[in-house]
Amino acid sequence: MGTVALRRRSDRRIAAMVTALVILAAAVLGVWVAVTLAFTDTELPAVEDAAGQSWDSPWVIGIGAVLVLLGLVLIGLALKPGPSWFSDLRAGERPQVPQDRMRTVVTTQGLRRLAAAEAARVDGVFEPKVQATSKRILVHAMTLSPDPGATSREVETNIRQRLEEMSPSKAPQVVARLRRRKEG
Repeated sequence: MGTVALRRRSDRRIAAMVTALVILAAAVLGVWVAVTLAFTDTELPAVEDAAGQSWDSPWVIGIGAVLVLLGLVLIGLALKPGPSWFSDLRAGERPQVPQDRMRTVVTTQGLRRLAAAEAARVDGVFEPKVQATSKRILVHAMTLSPDPGATSREVETNIRQRLEEMSPSKAPQVVARLRRRKEG
């Protein structure tokens, strides 16, 4: 059985979103300038001023510095590690495998499925929707129970007990929010 490298991947969503918004803003500005120049006799002073600037102009240097800083921020965001997609479990003793080379994990998707299954096993709970990270499990569900608070505590207890059986190195916080659905 092969080994899988468990590395945190960089989360490039923020950098990609900022880059997309900057490109979108530049494109909208470019289209606006092109349409204005093409269909009107109006001269745009900003375009005329930009055309007359030299490379050593304070405006050109300032805009260049801002773009360099924006680029460095985007590079920093792109290299920043993303959220962990797994949670470590304490493994049992296996004499044939050195402990420093063995790592047992459950993915956040696995945590989500486990929590949804445990929530659905509680009487009166249906349609569980679960969000899970390595630090927190949040369960939203419907119940027919006259006391959603007690049912919510039962769901949380069941999930915690199941997690204890798996013995995570750091147990995630479990929160269940149930809404009462009227019969009929």
